[in-house]
Order: sequence, then structure tokens, then C-alpha cells
Amino acid sequence: NSELRAERYKSDLNWAQCFREDPWVPLLKAWNQQSALENTKIPRREETDFDRECLASSLEVFSLGHQQQLEFSSIDIPSLICWGEKDAKFKSLVPQLQRVLTRASCCEVPEAAHRVHIDNPTYLVEKIRDFIVSQTF
Repeated sequence: NSELRAERYKSDLNWAQCFREDPWVPLLKAWNQQSALENTKIPRREETDFDRECLASSLEVFSLGHQQQLEFSSIDIPSLICWGEKDAKFKSLVPQLQRVLTRASCCEVPEAAHRVHIDNPTYLVEKIRDFIVSQTF
């Protein structure tokens, strides 16, 4: 939907401006309060570890509002779809992905939300390792 994409792009441009100008601690607090990040562990992030201009530019350039509709039907290789059990938004998309990615394996990560790699890294790594080992090249 082009209206939703335009709304998302506008939001990402706003966040980009915040990453350029706002004080770090309140900015991260606001960022972590987004609904997509609900129920996730909040990683410790020090401002000195990041290039704020790079973060802002990434939001502008890679915004989902900027991207065209992905054509998953052209993917005909084994794939692994992972999502957190507490990530309601992505979890709702999984059935659609399964219909299109016919060679995909699925993995719901327990005790995880949107930041699967932070919420339950051990389980995620184990499942990725299992997936890779199961493939024949």
C-alpha cells in the first residue's frame, strides 16, 4: 500500500533527524518504546560506539517506506525464517511467507520478540547452525 509506505518513510525521516540532533539517552528511550520493540530486551548502547550520521543515513536510505514490494516467489533455495514468539507483527506474516517460500524452514524463537538475536541468541545460533548443517551443497 503506497499510503502506508509513504507514512513509514516520513516516520523514518523523522527518526533520522532525531538521530542527528536529539540527546542520546532520551532518543534511545523513545526508540525503544516503539511498538515493534515491545517485549524485547533493551541492549546497552553507548553513543561513542556509533556514528550518528551513519545511523540517520541508514534510516533514510534503507527505510521500508522506500523499498519496493519484495518478490519472494523468485527465491527457490532453502531458506530459514526466524521470528520471536512475542513478535506479533512478524509472526502474523509467517503464513504468507511460508506459502511463497516453499523451500523455507521455520523457527519460532522462544522468549524473544523483534530483537531475536538479542533476546535469545543461544537458541537462534543453534537453529541457524542446525539449518546450515542440514543443507547439502
